Amino acid sequence: MLKVALNARPLTWQPCGTRTYLENLLPYLLNSSFQIDSFTDKSNCNSSLKAVSSTIISPQVNNLKSRLLWEVFAFPARIIGKNYSLIHIPYHAATVWTSRPVVMTIHDVMLWDQQTCHTLRDRVNLRLLEQAARRAKTILTVSNYAKIRIADALNILPERITVTPEAPSSRLTTASKSSEIDHLRTQFRLDNSYILYVGGTAQRKGIIRLVEAYQQLDQELKHAYDLVIVGRFNPAIGYQAATLAAIASERVGRIVNIPAVSNEILGDVYRGASVFVFPSFSEGFGLPPLEAMSCGVPVIASNRTSIPEVVGDAAVMIDPDDLNSIVIALTEILSSSSLRAELSARSLRRSKLYSWHTTATLTLKAYEDAVNG
Repeated sequence: MLKVALNARPLTWQPCGTRTYLENLLPYLLNSSFQIDSFTDKSNCNSSLKAVSSTIISPQVNNLKSRLLWEVFAFPARIIGKNYSLIHIPYHAATVWTSRPVVMTIHDVMLWDQQTCHTLRDRVNLRLLEQAARRAKTILTVSNYAKIRIADALNILPERITVTPEAPSSRLTTASKSSEIDHLRTQFRLDNSYILYVGGTAQRKGIIRLVEAYQQLDQELKHAYDLVIVGRFNPAIGYQAATLAAIASERVGRIVNIPAVSNEILGDVYRGASVFVFPSFSEGFGLPPLEAMSCGVPVIASNRTSIPEVVGDAAVMIDPDDLNSIVIALTEILSSSSLRAELSARSLRRSKLYSWHTTATLTLKAYEDAVNG
């Protein structure tokens, strides 16, 4: 039997794309014919997969130094002599010494694009990540766009990279039986029709462009549609403070910021939207618009990086640098029930092309190839 040692640290992280990836992929891996043993650095698990049994390896990871010690020494040392066939690291991690084949998932090249390595420790970490990625037997990534960019950034052959696309969770298509959605609607007064954004609040997400586009809508539309932004802002960060200030400055319409929504009711929040808008400048995949599509929501999406590859012809594409293009797309969709119905049907068809079962099948095939190749 093929035995896999899985670095499951992302299950202890706060909500993010990497944790979502592992949460959705892991149940399929555990139900395969392979033996999957997961390892984390903390006893507490922030993930929805609280039933997953993981081996805890100290030290606690609460800063870059201790994280590196865990990735480079503690985790590899723990699996020595355990007869594992391979190691899967589902994120950018610095594991560099092991005699076993390593499969590493690299979701995007943001770390290299941003070039935020200002300190010596940052630069050492980046070099370790690059070294680990180049030594990996196989690299998994989530889109063809990301595959091309990773090959270029790390100067490795594209043939070493396998695309395993992400997919919407099946839980999104099931209406919540919880009173939590009723509480959320009451707390944030979600009784009006609304435009929706769900995702991170990093500057590249382009949220301030969405706020500005909403502010430029016809007053009649702003009275009819609220703008709901699901994402946690940090007012200590300059561009996030500016976005919060722009939200607060709206006087005609209503902009609602919900810091977080539980997995149990996320599908209800999507389904309640009249349109979903994703004005991101850069993505390795871009899961939120696909999640919205799986709920039958019309989607407006950026024409940048991997996003056109994911949404295909099911979404209305906009240039996130062109504020007017966002305003026009919103106006056209919100003013036409027939267009919304057409886009909703396209969304559902497109979303059915993606499944975590397929992602897991491709991942397991990559495991076999890494061991036998």
